[in-house]
Amino acid sequence: SSGRTGLWMAAIDRMAEQPLTFLTGYGWRVYFSLGFWGAPHNTYLDFWFNLGLPGLLCLLGILGFSVSWVYRAARQSKTAVRLHLYAATAGIVGLMVGLLFTEWYEPWLYFWAYLGLVLRMVVLTNQAQPAEVRAAASDSGSPVGTRSDQFGWIKSR
Repeated sequence: SSGRTGLWMAAIDRMAEQPLTFLTGYGWRVYFSLGFWGAPHNTYLDFWFNLGLPGLLCLLGILGFSVSWVYRAARQSKTAVRLHLYAATAGIVGLMVGLLFTEWYEPWLYFWAYLGLVLRMVVLTNQAQPAEVRAAASDSGSPVGTRSDQFGWIKSR
């Protein structure tokens, strides 16, 4: 563990000094102001230490639900987006494993942007219909002069 378990135990021991912090945490980015000699090298412990159980559960919920939704959409997809969704599922699971041994600061911005794009693909996959159904709908019931491209964007004719 490269000494990480010692760092983790030090953080948990500090929380055990005031057991309420297991629920509430110490506050945003307090870990480094409490005199620890090294970074926690564990994102989940970092969130738990700083934000308490609600912060940790929010992170796990967002990542867990995202994996579930993306994987379900990949299984249902019949388009080329399917491979992208499977790759995103593998990437998010890989990230979740990797976060056990590191903590991110600047890369979160890029990850949330990517996750937003992937979840947009999920929404479009869930709305997707076969091409002949879309063509029949555009000829009969959709607004005149509009059609959707493969990504769901409305184009004028």
